[in-house]
This record gives sequence, C-alpha cells and structure tokens, in this order.
Amino acid sequence: MNLKRIIKKILREEIEIPITLRRRLRNLDDELDIVLGNFSDRISMCDFKDENRFLEYIIETAIENTYWTYFGNVDINSKLWTQLYRGMLSYYESRFGEKIKYKYIDGCVNSSINEDINSLPLFVKRRYSEIKNLLKSALINTFPCESYDFIEYKTIVLSNIFARYLTNHTYDESTQIVEIVKDYYMDEIQEYYDKEMKKC
Repeated sequence: MNLKRIIKKILREEIEIPITLRRRLRNLDDELDIVLGNFSDRISMCDFKDENRFLEYIIETAIENTYWTYFGNVDINSKLWTQLYRGMLSYYESRFGEKIKYKYIDGCVNSSINEDINSLPLFVKRRYSEIKNLLKSALINTFPCESYDFIEYKTIVLSNIFARYLTNHTYDESTQIVEIVKDYYMDEIQEYYDKEMKKC
C-alpha cells in the first residue's frame, strides 16, 4: 500500500506514542529543519495556497523522510508504524505548527504589504502581529471572484476575521479586533481585492 494512503488511514486511529520515538526527538527536529531549509526563497513557499497547506506539506515530508532514515525496517502496515506516525504528527504540530505557519505568513503575506508600523497607534502596534496574521488568513481564504463587488468581499473578510478571533476570545474582544481592521487595514483589503480580481 502507498505510504500516503497508510498515513490517511492512520489519522483515523487512536494510538499511544512509543518510547522508541521519544528517543529520537532531536532527529525529528533535524529532519524538519532540512525540509524547511528547502523553502529559503519566497517563490517556492508562496506557491502554496495558504499557511495550512504549507504546514501540512512540511510535516508530511518531514515524517516521510524520518521514516526512510530511521524507521525503514518498520512495516508501514504495522501497529508500531501507526504509533510512530501519530506520535510524530502530534509532536510536529504541537511544537512547530505555529512557527511553520508564521514562516509562510511572514514570507508570503506580511512581506507583500508595505506599511509604516510606526505610524500606527500604540494599541494597534501591540496587536500588530496578531492582527496581520488574522487578516492574512482571512484574505487567502476568501475569494474575490466569488463576490459581487468589493463591499460584499469586505463584509465576508471581516466576518471571517471575527469568527477566527471568536474561537479563543470573547464576543467583545472579537468585535474590537474587527473595528481595528476597519479603521486601519481597509486599504490592504482593497489592494488585495483589486490584485486578485485581475486574475478572475
């Protein structure tokens, strides 16, 4: 059976992390660094649709490399490989998930935005990275070509931001974030909309 098919099958099963894997955490770190090192340039990294697709690719590639380097003698149909895979997936996502996503966002989203941070009010500066990440995720997951006009697109983007922030914050905090975006980031939304509409 194909290794990727085995991986998808494994994702649906419950397992425990074996001690064998705990002894190789440093090797897991090294394999991840190697994979990330292949994306030192923005062009190849930004070919991915969003940070979640980039994260998925990085982790799957690191796991596959780790398998062939350290566990190649383990049957990919075995319970042990199931445990090893789920353990590696959990380790990578919990320890490096946000770091990998930020690498994409910083390289493919923030770098494309020309903004003088010093001109922003202090309360906005304190949330700068958080808001930029929210805005980036909302923009790349909202498709201008599916909107009738900019007003509708803007509304969808703001709703997306609100919903994402509401996951881990209160209603009032989420509302405040949306208001900040409306006051200080509408030009970015307009710029992104105009750029993407040219591709429709």
